[in-house]
Amino acid sequence: MRPTEGDEAMVAKSARLSKGKRETAHPVKKRSGSNAPDRGSGTKRPPSKTISGKASGSIRKTGAEHRAARQKPRASSARATGRTSTPADDRRTIIETIQDGYFELDLAGNFTFVNEPLSRNIGYPKDELMGLNYREYTDPANAAILFQNFNRLYLTGNPVDIFECEVIRKDGGRAFAEISLSMIRDAKGNPTGFRGTSRDVTERRKFIDALRSSEERHRIILENMQDGYFENDLAGRLTFVSDAACRHLGYTREELIGAKPGFMEIGPGLEKTTQAYLKVFETGKPVRRLETELTRKDGSVGIYELSLDLIRDAWGAPAGFRGVCHDITEHKQLEKSLRASEERYRNIIETIQDAYIEIDLKGRWTFVNRRACEHLQYTREELVGSHYSKFQPDEAS
Repeated sequence: MRPTEGDEAMVAKSARLSKGKRETAHPVKKRSGSNAPDRGSGTKRPPSKTISGKASGSIRKTGAEHRAARQKPRASSARATGRTSTPADDRRTIIETIQDGYFELDLAGNFTFVNEPLSRNIGYPKDELMGLNYREYTDPANAAILFQNFNRLYLTGNPVDIFECEVIRKDGGRAFAEISLSMIRDAKGNPTGFRGTSRDVTERRKFIDALRSSEERHRIILENMQDGYFENDLAGRLTFVSDAACRHLGYTREELIGAKPGFMEIGPGLEKTTQAYLKVFETGKPVRRLETELTRKDGSVGIYELSLDLIRDAWGAPAGFRGVCHDITEHKQLEKSLRASEERYRNIIETIQDAYIEIDLKGRWTFVNRRACEHLQYTREELVGSHYSKFQPDEAS
């Protein structure tokens, strides 16, 4: 057959297209099933497309395409369940799962939303809290605290940092909360209400109150006791002194706190006290009635009996020392005066020419002077402690 004019035109066009191009071989599958190279013109074919219309060739996806691919299953799941998750739903889910209370109020202070933790803390069911005004679960003093913070927030627009407030639970009990507030605004920026978080600190407040009460009792005891009370760190520096200790020593509390160990002790008392502290630290056992001399601010010397104990931290490790100092200066002076008086008395008794004896209520001799020993011809050791009947004639016994 001869080609027609149309066929000749198509052949000429094909020749022009293939002119100057390198031929390439493409594997093709024969009818028998074996592969054989297929000569092609080298002109790239557009990649074949899948049903979805995307190229089946290996083309790198963009970041946006990857994100879209990851989001598709969620959208498909949402369509399958008949509901679509919104950002508002996600926020509500988070609010319900946090441990702190979350709430929203209108500008009049009425609840418009509360989460489950807040409901538990106040002791009201959520439905009963809706529309409840803050004045209905606070006493007048705490209602005033809330009003001041709401008003400050409304006037300034600045979030209110943590403040503490006491609320009245439905059962009448009291609860303490740390509250933070911020403003809710509409699309135009106008204030429409308040939102806030509330952390229940009731147990912590009870502990603080109990500790404060205990410290108050200890303070009263320390202020009224006559003996001085003090505490040292492990280096021996004073960390606390009572008013009585300041009165005894003549120093102010500011002068004593942080003072180096031994700055008031003189003579052998410093070494003795140092050894006592070491003993308490090493053994953990207290030291009682340690006598030492301390120099007061006015230069006078006082004599004190110290009692020392070890302070331990929460883990039982040594953390310092505490002690009580009992002023025995006057007592020691009286003892010294009495000894001097007795010495003078003994000297007088020993120099008289008459025999002198002292006998207790059981008839035992407790003292004899030199003259009595000479009269009876016994030594003082033989007479003292003996019953008077031993030295009486038989007919007089």
